[in-house]
Amino acid sequence: MRAIILAAGASTRLASVAKGKPKGLLAVGPKAILEHQVDRLRQCGVTDLVVVVGNCAEEVKACLGDAPAYILNPLYAATNNIYSLWCAREEIGGRETVCMHGDVLFHVETLAKLLSRREEVCLVVDLKPDEETMRVRIDGDRIVGVNKKIAYAEASGTFIGIAKFSAGGGERFVRELERLVMAGQTGGYFTDAIEAMIDKGERVAFSTTDGLPWADIDSPEDLRRVRDEIYPLLVGPGGSLL
Repeated sequence: MRAIILAAGASTRLASVAKGKPKGLLAVGPKAILEHQVDRLRQCGVTDLVVVVGNCAEEVKACLGDAPAYILNPLYAATNNIYSLWCAREEIGGRETVCMHGDVLFHVETLAKLLSRREEVCLVVDLKPDEETMRVRIDGDRIVGVNKKIAYAEASGTFIGIAKFSAGGGERFVRELERLVMAGQTGGYFTDAIEAMIDKGERVAFSTTDGLPWADIDSPEDLRRVRDEIYPLLVGPGGSLL
């Protein structure tokens, strides 16, 4: 199992608190968000780690050390995470791969549940829709839409920013990723490639959070809420993030 963490962004909406650094470098409790992610992955037995960097790349490397491999998105300022993941396309396919946004905090059981799934493509979903994040539409046991344009009233839930691909599913995903990037669609999200797979009849499954706490951060208010409300729910009796 390989994990790819997308940590190349510039955090423009969090300029007042992030000071231009990637959101994954923001501290929540005693560690940066990226450190929490790596800890959770290792707790689930995932040690083959790839981090896509761009903005403040050297600071990200200093935070996480030499254990992960690093891939540079040289166009991070002009592109979005679809391009970051395209930069890491050679690390996807031929093996099970989990991909995640570099600003999401999650419960270890949420990750363990996802890693146990055997579908070709599987996204982690909170069945409560959110106004600000990537919404999903679900039909039965599959996702039939994942984008920010889905109306809140029509949404079945929220994609929290973590996806898993089988060896074959990853290869087909990379083909769609390549097609979109080569067509100049570099300002979107990697979920654009997943929607392209759905449009071609691919079954995209979902694994739910089961009500366990998670958070991503898009504003100073989100960061305050994560530090004051979400983080305490993720800290176990021994003081470690669950």
